[in-house]
Amino acid sequence: MRNALFAERFNIIMGVPADSQGAGGLAVPAINMKDAVRATLCLLKAAGVAGDDPVITFTQGDGVSSGALVNGKALTAITRADTKRHASAIPKTYTAETQAAAATFTSLTLAEEKGAILIDITPDMLDVDNGFHAVRAAVADTGAGGAQLGILFWIVEVKSAPPIDIESDA
Repeated sequence: MRNALFAERFNIIMGVPADSQGAGGLAVPAINMKDAVRATLCLLKAAGVAGDDPVITFTQGDGVSSGALVNGKALTAITRADTKRHASAIPKTYTAETQAAAATFTSLTLAEEKGAILIDITPDMLDVDNGFHAVRAAVADTGAGGAQLGILFWIVEVKSAPPIDIESDA
């Protein structure tokens, strides 16, 4: 696998829409983590209005059906996000932002900054003892103050090549 192509080792799962001010906010399809090494949630965003800070929420489930999570419950294992963000010039290196274990990630200055937020999810973070093997992430509507255009997507590293279908329980 060392010399494998990106497309042979990873799967990208896109989310829509591209405006977190919309009625539904941003969301990505639920993914099956049974055959994944890790899934990295990526939020690439533009600057918005202070006070409309995006909150990324993670949910785990015991199945996936057509990209939807089955029997979801909070994934209270998020302790770190790696970020590149600034009001004007995006830094060249990531900063690790840590927090107590929670099902959400946010920051009080996230709204006014453009940048990238990366959050890794590994299968051992899920409640596998009770059959939970799927994960979903979403960003709620950020409010009426101003649109924060962006995109939310997964980059999933799979155990086998070529990448398997991770958007179903098949």
